[in-house]
Amino acid sequence: MALPIDVYLFGKGILFAPMCLPSKILEFYLCRKPSILFGGFDRNHFALGGFLQSFWECYRYEDGDHQVFQVHGDRLNRCFPFCIYADEGRGLRKAPIQVVALETLWGLNTFAACEKLAETRGWNTQTFLEASDHTGRGSSLTSRLLLYVLPHGAYKKKQKQFWYDTFNAPVKDLTALFTSGITDQNGETWFPILIGVKGDAPALNKIGNFNRSFLRIIGQKGICHLCLAGKPGHAWEDMGDSASWHGTFYQERPWTDRKPSCVLPIPFSLQAPEKVFRSDCMHLVKLGVARHFIASCVVALGDWDIFPGSAASMANLLELSHNDFVWCWKAADSLMLARWLLRLLRQGPVKPDETGRSGVTFLSDPEKGHIFRAMEDACCSLLRFFQIIHKNGLWLNRSLGQSAAVSVELFCLSYTFLA
Repeated sequence: MALPIDVYLFGKGILFAPMCLPSKILEFYLCRKPSILFGGFDRNHFALGGFLQSFWECYRYEDGDHQVFQVHGDRLNRCFPFCIYADEGRGLRKAPIQVVALETLWGLNTFAACEKLAETRGWNTQTFLEASDHTGRGSSLTSRLLLYVLPHGAYKKKQKQFWYDTFNAPVKDLTALFTSGITDQNGETWFPILIGVKGDAPALNKIGNFNRSFLRIIGQKGICHLCLAGKPGHAWEDMGDSASWHGTFYQERPWTDRKPSCVLPIPFSLQAPEKVFRSDCMHLVKLGVARHFIASCVVALGDWDIFPGSAASMANLLELSHNDFVWCWKAADSLMLARWLLRLLRQGPVKPDETGRSGVTFLSDPEKGHIFRAMEDACCSLLRFFQIIHKNGLWLNRSLGQSAAVSVELFCLSYTFLA
């Protein structure tokens, strides 16, 4: 697959990296495929301006100090949001590669949903908000706009500065686009606005130059780029309502003046620029805390010989638990493992003859029932949280938002209790 976009060859000494600059790729989609940027809306659709305006009016409640409101307050209907996505994945030879892309905000079916609601409600703010879908569904090819791929060999050891030099090229481009914008064939200027940086922990730590992160958990340097959790006097393990770190959000920048965040030049928030680094549920939960939680539960269940013979060795535990999971539906992601763990706790392991489950309910165990029930609560809250964000649109109403928050709180409390 190829797009008619000029490739920019960034070079530093003997090293080089081909890339698509944001200005070129956004100009292409704005002029040729605007539906990718606007959730299915055509650039010339009469309701697009109102759609964008309604987004920014709601976003104001999230980040009211974003510079878009000061600089472009009178033309928000010509501003469209985007995120930067960075992830250190694996190449064909299993070697690390750095992938950097732009990510759009709306799913492609947003426009169709707007049309359907507008038949009875008209084209108004309520229609736009209820119809707005996120990019968690559908192909990532329609939401991730690739800028460049950098092989690990280009930035390892003594060449690590090349990673930053390469990343700074699109940053400079995006900084200029905030004020200059992109002009379409009709002479109208559109402004791409950064509202978030997403990705895995290694990439975010490089981009942010963080001196506080979970990768620095040893010592008391702080484990969060948003607050002072993990610093002296602020125990990060405290998940209670009165945890001392609750009142420390945005008090100190997570980088130094000498080595600031790489995306600091792109206009965002002057008061709390670290807010631009968003929590990515896939990396933070599915590939992070949820995976560790389920692994810990499986090891604990093995120690208690839940699967007959599993306490003998780790190899036995892994084989027996895998065989029990295979009896379930396909897939092996964290959410499916949580569903399997729930079934195991409520219905017992699969019978030796594989005709069904044993029917043993560990939740009522007189000795360890409280531990099993905490595992159940954690699994249920995990599944409920992702059910809410996956089955609903970009904006959650108050009831759903509160339910999602309660799910997060219950998972944290259950995890803390089990730990």
